[in-house]
Amino acid sequence: MTSNFVVYRDGEYTTSWISHANAEKIADHLQETKKFDVLGATDIKNWMEDVISKGTKNTVVVFAQDVAPDTVFEYIVSSQDDGIHNTVFDNIGATALIRQYLDRGGRVVWIGDLPFAYQGKSGTKKVEQLQNANKNAYRTDLRGSSINVLSVIPIFSCAPRRSVKITKEGRKIGLKTVWSSIRPITTETGIIPRWAVKYIRPIMPYAMRGEFVEPLAKTEALISKAQIKYDKRGICNRIKRFFSERVAGIEIGKDGIGLDLSENSKKKEEPKLRYFEEYTSAWFKNFNKEEPNSGFVRIWDFSPSVITESMKGELYQVATYGIK
Repeated sequence: MTSNFVVYRDGEYTTSWISHANAEKIADHLQETKKFDVLGATDIKNWMEDVISKGTKNTVVVFAQDVAPDTVFEYIVSSQDDGIHNTVFDNIGATALIRQYLDRGGRVVWIGDLPFAYQGKSGTKKVEQLQNANKNAYRTDLRGSSINVLSVIPIFSCAPRRSVKITKEGRKIGLKTVWSSIRPITTETGIIPRWAVKYIRPIMPYAMRGEFVEPLAKTEALISKAQIKYDKRGICNRIKRFFSERVAGIEIGKDGIGLDLSENSKKKEEPKLRYFEEYTSAWFKNFNKEEPNSGFVRIWDFSPSVITESMKGELYQVATYGIK
């Protein structure tokens, strides 16, 4: 019988910032010392379908590789070509098996690259290889998928100002490792001051965009950009936008950071650069109110060169916190 605690690891499938060597170390540790079952792409699909049918309570899947396989992150694109129009419909939200697992009360722990940035495929071990896999049938770069699957807004941090600051909640569940964040999310709206949140939430529970995201670690960035337009209110942010909206792009080379000025400073360009903002680097999001311990746990949004023994133990603590 398969355990309620499993780790996804498949050497024949894609990984991104988490190398296959590090993924193997993580899977071996969770299997040998923590009694997790190691499941490949096909087995993780069967496991999810089984626990959705029988009950997801107190189940956890840790992704040792930071690319979800097409067995649980499926149905990316359907195309319609009637000879006149060539329409592509994205279907990367609630229909994905992994999102249904979250909706039913399962827990997913994710490390490394942006969640669902790519769709893993058998026989491709690196994301670069995906560019040559079924070009006509699939999008391989799916960076909008975090919005569709998880309803979070990713931020691309080009220059982290300092390492992350672990929150009280992050320390509570066992988060200890400090890193420089490069794929955080935004959980601010600019509508409600932080000090007022605890007073306003009881009477306006849906007032904040990040209402159901619990920050576990936060970061600040010198230069960042969002995938969608997102403007905070206030005179300071208006000043920032006054300058940032006049920048078309950035280039980091041997001579430093170069900024290209846009031809039309009033033109609305996406994404826009952001300056000196605070973002959420590690977070927890619940998808099922009836199972408050279930949800998506995202930590370590960087590419670790070394997975230490301390990190292995930390990953286990985070994955199993609050679950029997």
